[in-house]
Amino acid sequence: MSTGKRPASDVFSSSQLVKRQRSDGNLGNTASIVKTTTQNGALIQAVWDPFLQEAFGYAKLGCHSGEVFATRFDPTGEHIASGSMDRSILLWRTYGSCDNFGILTGHKGAVLDLHWSRDSRVIFSASADMTLASWDLETGLRIRRHVGHEEVINCMDVSRRGEEVLVSGSDDGYIGIWDPRQKEAIEFIETEFPVTAIALSEVGNELYSGGIDNDIKVWDLRKKAVAYSLLGHTDTITSLNVSPDSQTLLSNSMDSTVRTWDIPGIRRARGSQQAAGTEASSYGRLPLGSCYTSCPDTRDV
Repeated sequence: MSTGKRPASDVFSSSQLVKRQRSDGNLGNTASIVKTTTQNGALIQAVWDPFLQEAFGYAKLGCHSGEVFATRFDPTGEHIASGSMDRSILLWRTYGSCDNFGILTGHKGAVLDLHWSRDSRVIFSASADMTLASWDLETGLRIRRHVGHEEVINCMDVSRRGEEVLVSGSDDGYIGIWDPRQKEAIEFIETEFPVTAIALSEVGNELYSGGIDNDIKVWDLRKKAVAYSLLGHTDTITSLNVSPDSQTLLSNSMDSTVRTWDIPGIRRARGSQQAAGTEASSYGRLPLGSCYTSCPDTRDV
């Protein structure tokens, strides 16, 4: 099992040119995307290729000045938020020109995970600076810093029913449970290993966590104990997501596989192999259940 983590870095290239090619044998054409960063390393313009969107079913939105670790659709599916090593959160429109319309800054470390509030007015973020943050999207200002973890916060999730509750997983081996209206955690649950992925069930009575031990643990939040484990991955779990119908759990791992698990039956339904050499760090799912965003440790969304 892999226990190493990529160290955070404060150094980002100020200007670079990257060319990526994608070919389709049936079309006999090769499409290219060129992206550049600004001199000050801050916000970069969005890059969109309509040919690629039409031919391959996706649009490349542009880039941060550091690796992208998290992408999430908002509840309406109209917008996407992305978090990066460059410590910023960028906001994008999903359709049309896929333009960038906002930037949130304030974290002192890489933004490793993020989620939208149910009303799409707030973004919650988890950072390598050992804090969570709540952001007001109307003003672009940080509402609150949530402190209590003693190491990098790798992941987080938001409850889907009842009062809005945040959960977080950290390298300190603890799962945090938070009221977003409060600065400090409601409670911490101790685990054996650093927590690298986390997800809440639809009802909120179960919590799924993954870590460097390669296993997915299912927690009974009423007892604050592990009810059972889902086995099969052979390397660190990097993200977990519950499907909109609450029937399946999507897991991603550094073993280069994405797996779906039948939650009621507790069995692995199916798995898919990622492209060789890629280790996607996060997946965001469109609320309609038809599409994903992926950020395989590059600067692109």
